[in-house]
Amino acid sequence: MEIHALRTGESGLYPAKRMSEWLYTIRERFTSSQPHRFDGYRMFSGFEHILEVVTLDSTLCPDLIDELQSEDWEHNVHEDFRTEFFRDADYLMARQLLTSVAR
Repeated sequence: MEIHALRTGESGLYPAKRMSEWLYTIRERFTSSQPHRFDGYRMFSGFEHILEVVTLDSTLCPDLIDELQSEDWEHNVHEDFRTEFFRDADYLMARQLLTSVAR
């Protein structure tokens, strides 16, 4: 599991509606611990030398928070279908403990 930070306003996908801010999400690691999927991706992409993929692409690295809890709504984004992004890294890390084991 890894925590990722995204700064709003840096991507053309979501134009900033206010000053840029940091957003956080926790994603599943995409490594050789999933040999069939990972080896298939390495062969398809041509990146046969890689050991891990770090990306915000939820197809490769799904969100680790499957269901939002009521307290999450005090800390997450409520717009542009980005409810999996949080504004408070400390809250997110307390909400989902990080381990080195892939799910």
